[in-house]
Amino acid sequence: MEIDRCKVPPVFEPSGSPPLCQKETVFRQKALIAAIVATATQWMPLATVADELECSDPLLSVESKTNADGLRVCEAAVKAKSFLANCGIEQTQPITIELRDKIVGVSDHCAGVYFPGTNHVALVAPSLVSGMMPLDSAFSTLEADVFFDSLLVHELAHAFTEQRNANALKCSADSEYIAYALQIESLPHSDRETVLSFREVKRPVPEQKLNDFVLGFSPDMFGVLAWSHFSSPDNGCRFINELINGNVTLALPDLE
Repeated sequence: MEIDRCKVPPVFEPSGSPPLCQKETVFRQKALIAAIVATATQWMPLATVADELECSDPLLSVESKTNADGLRVCEAAVKAKSFLANCGIEQTQPITIELRDKIVGVSDHCAGVYFPGTNHVALVAPSLVSGMMPLDSAFSTLEADVFFDSLLVHELAHAFTEQRNANALKCSADSEYIAYALQIESLPHSDRETVLSFREVKRPVPEQKLNDFVLGFSPDMFGVLAWSHFSSPDNGCRFINELINGNVTLALPDLE
């Protein structure tokens, strides 16, 4: 995803997504190792002077420098949790949402990330998130609050999916399909139409178009395709749960 997450190729994705399903070349393997070594300390949750606020839901808490931001994000997180539960994606362990001035280590437009295996989400604070929106993004015309709330849905979808079945998803496309489809679905109708106008999509969307290469080339385009596929009558939450249960995958076949 371009602005609602971190603009990096899926093979370096730090958001809870598995690695690319295609077998990697030696070059990619070396590049991955170098990237991990270079950015490991930047990706770990950082100690801050922020106060931790327990939300009305005891499984959700927010670390924020201001009480106003903490309360605002608590409310949005509770709503996001309820929205995701409607699709069978339920929280089973406590989650901490950390609000930062900036997320470093990947790109200039990283507004949110889920740290796999930590139950820790980091987001750029709501008052600062508008500065993370490049003009060429599908999400660039959204109001900052609308974008932030959808971003929260995206990252919590990663976190709750991992809690439900950490080993089921076989590639980045599986994970990002769930997060993008539900992020866009969570938008108010008029805002969703604005995002979808980013690229005209011919329906029905074949699953072959929803793969790691499309995700790496244009995360926003992948997101639009994912929601278009999700919104088809035979897909929706049924398809998402098939992914989470490991019954289907968007993994590309091996080249051998």
